Amino acid sequence: MKIKLVLILLLASVAAFAQNGSISIDESIDLIRKQKDVTFFEVSKEMFQMLSEAKNISPELKTYYSQLTKIRMIEDNNRNYEEGNTDEFYNSFLEQTNLKNYTLLMVSEERREKISFFKREGSNDENQFLLLTNKSIIYVCGSIDLKSIHEFQMIMQVAGSAFGH
Repeated sequence: MKIKLVLILLLASVAAFAQNGSISIDESIDLIRKQKDVTFFEVSKEMFQMLSEAKNISPELKTYYSQLTKIRMIEDNNRNYEEGNTDEFYNSFLEQTNLKNYTLLMVSEERREKISFFKREGSNDENQFLLLTNKSIIYVCGSIDLKSIHEFQMIMQVAGSAFGH
């Protein structure tokens, strides 16, 4: 009897965790950016097009910029993080955002830090990547596939310079 109860509870918790929110990543980011204590950064397709046309950049960087269509980033500056409430930002994003068509590529949980990395393959070779941590969201769209670590490093460099890290 105890085993049945444990199995029922386990299945219920898995089913609850598997449910996705009802809004898109963009809608979720727009809701979060209206809150106090967040830093928001966005680069549009037009800006990437301008950057790809710059004269003094390497051909590799020029190609990379021409493939990107959007980067949106938010960093939570809420003081609750230092007080030990580390999961609120992370969990609320997961609860409200529809990630049903995304593949979870990586999860890391260490001490108070959580990191999840998602990918959605789209039409016309436009892929979407989402990096979610306890304090930040990085959402990248474009005809990129992160075949090399170098491409991922380039995204992180853009993200780091946007937040002054």
